[in-house]
Amino acid sequence: MTGTKPDRLKILMLSTSYPTRPGSNSGVFVSRLVQAISTIASEVSVVTPDDPVSQTSTGLVRARYAPKKFQVLAHSPGGVPVALRENKWLYFLVPSLLFSLYISTLKRAYSSDVLHANWAFSGAIGGLVKMISGIRLVTTLRGEDVKASMSRLNRFFLWITLRYSDAVVVVSKEMGDELALLYPAYSDKVSIINNGVGDEFITPGGKGRKREDSTMTLISVGSLISRKNHAYIFDALSSLQRGGTAFRWTIVGAGIEMEALQSMARFYGLEDSVIFSGEKSPREVAQLLHRNSIFISASKHEGRPNSVVEAMASGCCILLSDIPGHRELVNRSMGGYLFSLADVSELERVLKTLNEGGVDLCGKGDNARQFVIDSGLTWERCASAYVTNYLSVLSK
Repeated sequence: MTGTKPDRLKILMLSTSYPTRPGSNSGVFVSRLVQAISTIASEVSVVTPDDPVSQTSTGLVRARYAPKKFQVLAHSPGGVPVALRENKWLYFLVPSLLFSLYISTLKRAYSSDVLHANWAFSGAIGGLVKMISGIRLVTTLRGEDVKASMSRLNRFFLWITLRYSDAVVVVSKEMGDELALLYPAYSDKVSIINNGVGDEFITPGGKGRKREDSTMTLISVGSLISRKNHAYIFDALSSLQRGGTAFRWTIVGAGIEMEALQSMARFYGLEDSVIFSGEKSPREVAQLLHRNSIFISASKHEGRPNSVVEAMASGCCILLSDIPGHRELVNRSMGGYLFSLADVSELERVLKTLNEGGVDLCGKGDNARQFVIDSGLTWERCASAYVTNYLSVLSK
């Protein structure tokens, strides 16, 4: 170990998603965390899978696992789990990816103080690296890492992660509670550190939202994958349109369902009301959030979605599916509403109420924004909590 003071720590970050080139949104929140930690720790290096495009980035180690053009297992919307679900042939690349990440990480573990793995897949690799090198391991579990309906392979990765990590971080209380139910023997290792929000998302106090006309403005931000459940929202909006409700829905993101969703918009006759914006930089996303009143998500499963917290910071009223990860944010902030995924008519009713002025959208948006501020959800505070975590495992 090089030392125990924060300004002398050397952190090795392992992540299967990370921006490998300008304009990439792959694991952008991990890169935000790395930037924030770098202001406290002396050095942060990142190991991530290589991709088909050659780029040079300082501090970024690309683990090559196949010929360039076949390196498509990571960095796509939804990451490795979605890539495997959509193309079973990619399972043949998993052993190569595991081995390449393992070797790349092991080489650098001996000159680092702490290995910080992101997601259970990386945590399992980190556990193997720790067995050989003895490096301290901190793993952050996100998104689909913790849920009762996991596959056997994902359960195996999660068990290895819990077994060998010195500390395990989850991004929400509900996620921690579920993990404690599934694996009570490891609950003493688990702590909660919420992700941060960039300064560009936080609106000035009392900004509010005023409509220029009677059009209801909605926005969704996230990968266009089946788990995000955009089709559910289409069903509700098509009924609203038939009832004469004017709306504009901006969909920000990219993914394998883009063409299917565009076809759905044409099928329902919503081409003029639905805008597909594609991938945007964080600053561009913030600008779009500031121009819309309602953030809507019908996701089937979440850990603690960054996109929702960013929308809250931007002063949007949040309208979210009633699932763990969403429930905590709505109930604690009083910044919006939950709707059931069992009956689409419930979402229709909530949207009608919002459109007809039965709810103070500005007030809900202000509540959401104030919750983010009062909770101190900044990347600086998030990074500080991680450095405290690193020092804790080093002192044991």
